[in-house]
Amino acid sequence: MKQSFWLMMSRSSLMKAINPKVKVILASGYIMSRQIAAVMAQGCRAFMSKPYRLEDLAEKIREIIDKA
Repeated sequence: MKQSFWLMMSRSSLMKAINPKVKVILASGYIMSRQIAAVMAQGCRAFMSKPYRLEDLAEKIREIIDKA
């Protein structure tokens, strides 16, 4: 599902407001470097560019969990 950058930002902020410990991984095929930096500065833990393999997603999730 294609979403606007600002919608992703607001959802990420909402999740963080509800639970500050939530770990967010942004996945997009339509985002620019400065937008990635903005989301990461907001507390997103990782970025994955679409398309990606399920194995890559599982690896990224494991990496994020292990850092906690």
